[in-house]
Amino acid sequence: MVAGFGDVRPPDSDSNREFEVVGIIEDSDSGTRYAICYCEPADEFIVTSKTGALVEDETLAQEILNDFLDQAADAVAEDQQ
Repeated sequence: MVAGFGDVRPPDSDSNREFEVVGIIEDSDSGTRYAICYCEPADEFIVTSKTGALVEDETLAQEILNDFLDQAADAVAEDQQ
């Protein structure tokens, strides 16, 4: 599933930043899946739909990113126990 997303670039980007998919989040109510993408050199995240389109709603994108970061932190904490 992750491989289907590949690397994505924001459409308005004026530089050649490549983003790697680092996670998939699924909305439990709607079943909608979002890709969390990260650009290491720019230290920047973006959130895309399953088709690779940027999530335009900044509030929604931030909520999705926050959920991903919370889940990642929980996973790290569990691994350290």
